[in-house]
Amino acid sequence: MRDDAALAPRTPERVDALILLVGGNPLPNAVSAKALLADGGHVVLVESKQTKGVADRLAEHLNSEQALAPSLEHACVEQDDPRDVRLRINSILRTIPPGHRVGLNYTGGTKVMVAHSYSAVKAWAQKSNRSVQFSYLSPDGLRMVVEPDDECMPCTRFSLGQSVNISFEDLLKLHDWELVNAPRRSGTGLRQLIPELVRIQGIQAERQDWKDSVTSPLAKAASLANNAYQTRSANAKAYDHEAGRGQLGFPTTPRLAYALAKAVGTGRSDCQVTAGFSPVSWQISMGQAAENAGLETAWNLWRWMNGGWLEECVFLALAETSEECGLHDVTWNAQIRARHGQGSGHEPAQFEIDCVAMRGYQVFVVSCTTNSRDSMDKSKLFEAHMRATQLGGDEARFALVCTSDHPELVKEECRRDLLTEGQARVEVFGARDLDRLPEKLKEWIME
Repeated sequence: MRDDAALAPRTPERVDALILLVGGNPLPNAVSAKALLADGGHVVLVESKQTKGVADRLAEHLNSEQALAPSLEHACVEQDDPRDVRLRINSILRTIPPGHRVGLNYTGGTKVMVAHSYSAVKAWAQKSNRSVQFSYLSPDGLRMVVEPDDECMPCTRFSLGQSVNISFEDLLKLHDWELVNAPRRSGTGLRQLIPELVRIQGIQAERQDWKDSVTSPLAKAASLANNAYQTRSANAKAYDHEAGRGQLGFPTTPRLAYALAKAVGTGRSDCQVTAGFSPVSWQISMGQAAENAGLETAWNLWRWMNGGWLEECVFLALAETSEECGLHDVTWNAQIRARHGQGSGHEPAQFEIDCVAMRGYQVFVVSCTTNSRDSMDKSKLFEAHMRATQLGGDEARFALVCTSDHPELVKEECRRDLLTEGQARVEVFGARDLDRLPEKLKEWIME
């Protein structure tokens, strides 16, 4: 668990005018403005031609913060031209009224922008006998580091923790992404089946029975509908209907079959259960089973049975520990796309995040897979790493939940191939962790 007790037990002093250097990731600037700017203060976004879009989205986000109510100014510089950076910063400083406390947060921007903005502000402060707050946002412990006025004194580190919150949807907007549909924020009607699916992960015969009897027949029935959706065919609904007319298969393992029957059709007239466990026969269409579970289509039912159950398992574990861990925006099956096209005439880029949760402004991304191949586990973990750092920068955390019996092998490969010194360690949870997943996730989140 992070030791915030060693940090200053107060928040940074707020400034009237805050200069922010805009780089490729707008999140640190958004956090810094919320942590450092006085209500109704003035923000100067020092951007370049390359980061104009980032600055515009940042301005849009800050303008939406009614409590902050900042005034905003854009200042464009040549990001690799020291002289241009100094001239522009000096021009900004001349407009700041006397008596206004000034801050420079240099978390973003290029090295040239950071070095020459800092030196220009430092020289101005000394020449005009003004006090300036220099700061940067550290991903280590989610801390704001503030330099003292007395250069002989050490820097002060303030733990922001959960004092600055950003919603997942706002985080996406900062990066010019949006949700395709509302993500799932609750479980499905099949949640009662999850303990059985967790149990059989250690029993190869029952895992194979589930695949042979349930997921493989479902896949064949749903493949036409899936292809129609992928190609945006006008016949998608017809294929969906056709797939839904097929009968749902049941495992030969009595305990597993009975659990499935309860999950998809308890109390339903079209699900008949004969007495006893052997022989056992259940009859329910794939479409009706999907409807009973709140999954709408046979293809969605197949997706859940084939591995979506693990996503729901992780979501339920995160939801269970959310209050204790201070999580918000806990969601799963988040379909995301670019808010604007790139002018190429193609459909906007799109991707999916299996499970996500926010803690303050820190994003936690969890990727899930039931594929038994180590190469697939590694691929899913690399995807989680890419999406997490793309959205949340160095502060982001990522993990993989899989059904592997040797998750430590995947973890070590990822640490060797992905992480650099000082980055938060990655976590991989395997089959043996699933029955204690809330506890395991809590340890990972709070470490």
